[in-house]
Amino acid sequence: FYAGRDLVQYFPTHIPAGITDGSAKGDHIAYLERHLLVKYNLINGHSPYYSGYGLNVDDQSRPLRADFTLFPFSAFTSLLAFITGDVIAYNLMFLLSYVLCGVSCFWLVWVITKQSHAALVASLFYVCLPFRIHHLYESVGIGIVLCLTPLPILFLEKAL
Repeated sequence: FYAGRDLVQYFPTHIPAGITDGSAKGDHIAYLERHLLVKYNLINGHSPYYSGYGLNVDDQSRPLRADFTLFPFSAFTSLLAFITGDVIAYNLMFLLSYVLCGVSCFWLVWVITKQSHAALVASLFYVCLPFRIHHLYESVGIGIVLCLTPLPILFLEKAL
């Protein structure tokens, strides 16, 4: 779902690419959990980015943990979830990713070209990038984090 009438109908109760029949499966469920990691760690008295799930390669290796995978977005989503609830906070981050990607790309192109029309066109292309849209629906974490991609280039450009 998540287009047209369904966007409004399911916004408070379902997550993007979620199944509306009540079944829960797929990466988007794992990313919902990762986005809300800070909230539930604070509620349970853990440090904000504690992750009790680890992946061990062998007995001598340190566990690989998904603590800061979605930082800073997981912190923002978790804080928003205290106010709006888990699903609405997650869906707001989904929608906010369009704005954040557009702004970061617009800023980069405007700094380089000083042309607002070029910056607008580039940001629209970046917001609608098929790779980003796919990862918004498949695994929301990566689709949201892509708004950070133009920033290192921007900061390098400003530093030089």
